[in-house]
Amino acid sequence: TAADAFAPASAPREDWLEVNRVARETTDAMREVLWLVGARQEMGIDLAAHLKLAATRMLPSRTVRWTGDGEPLPATWSADTRRHVFLFFKEALANIARHSSAMTIELSLRPPTAGFFELVIADDGCGFDPATVNRGVGLHSLRDRARAVGGACIIDTAPGRGTRVTLRVPVPMD
Repeated sequence: TAADAFAPASAPREDWLEVNRVARETTDAMREVLWLVGARQEMGIDLAAHLKLAATRMLPSRTVRWTGDGEPLPATWSADTRRHVFLFFKEALANIARHSSAMTIELSLRPPTAGFFELVIADDGCGFDPATVNRGVGLHSLRDRARAVGGACIIDTAPGRGTRVTLRVPVPMD
């Protein structure tokens, strides 16, 4: 492999593989930051690709299914809107990883129709009672990010039946 070809002869293989992994993750994180702030226009504005990469990194031992690739982000979205939508997604995944015990996650990116863009994150986890769990930071963060972009966060869940989180963001129709 490339890692073997460039590994110093004195470095244990495991150490070199760890250095290689950290370098790859750092590169991915830097690409993510550049995309979020709009500095890498040549990368396009393919939200689906960035969401897939984040899901792979954050939920490595779970089955993640995409029910639609969606389309590029609305060209009118600012870097701030992109950032809120992306961080909403990452917060929802972090909640799944920390609390849900889910093994399968379904993600859907729906292109703007009828003036709205939708991102749906559903899991087969333990679910929860929103009336008793509403004190957590994660749910407040999701709602705050949705409001910051003029959108709505819709949470459909109950104990024993998983959770479905939907972000709806208005998109001006030209």
